Amino acid sequence: MDEDREASAPSLPKWVRPVAIASVAVVALVAWQLGLFDLLTLDYMRGLAEKAGPWGPVLFVLLFGLGEILAVPSVIFVVVAGLVWPLHIALPTAYVGAMFACATVFGFGRFLLAGGWGDAIRARLPKDVEKYDLALANRGVRTVAVLRFFTFMSPLMHYVLAASRVRFVPMMIGSAIG
Repeated sequence: MDEDREASAPSLPKWVRPVAIASVAVVALVAWQLGLFDLLTLDYMRGLAEKAGPWGPVLFVLLFGLGEILAVPSVIFVVVAGLVWPLHIALPTAYVGAMFACATVFGFGRFLLAGGWGDAIRARLPKDVEKYDLALANRGVRTVAVLRFFTFMSPLMHYVLAASRVRFVPMMIGSAIG
């Protein structure tokens, strides 16, 4: 069944993936050159959250997703949420941000691996690791929950899950639980 799905999946032009990767790198480089990373102080972030009003948590969630694509550790976002907002706003905002980041990076990883790259990666894995990939395919929720318990929201784990056979919905449910 996976073979039928991959065979029917539309093929992207070969230039799309390198352009996507280069675009992310260029955005990060431009942000660094413009000094945007220097604005990451607690006072500045609190002021920004105050100015954004009710849109602050929404913007935070979007930045959480972008940050995870750029491999910014999620614990930074969780801590910032706790420092910027009171607990009753920080906890749900950080949780929704983590789930959005999980979905975003997983989707971005699957996009990068489209066109058979995921199969090529799985073909190079040691045979001992294949049983874990099968567990992700067959018992995705439980396996992802256990992985998340130990790796939390590691950006690398998002990409590992994207390269695996786990489907999106079990991955999200397992991530929400773990």
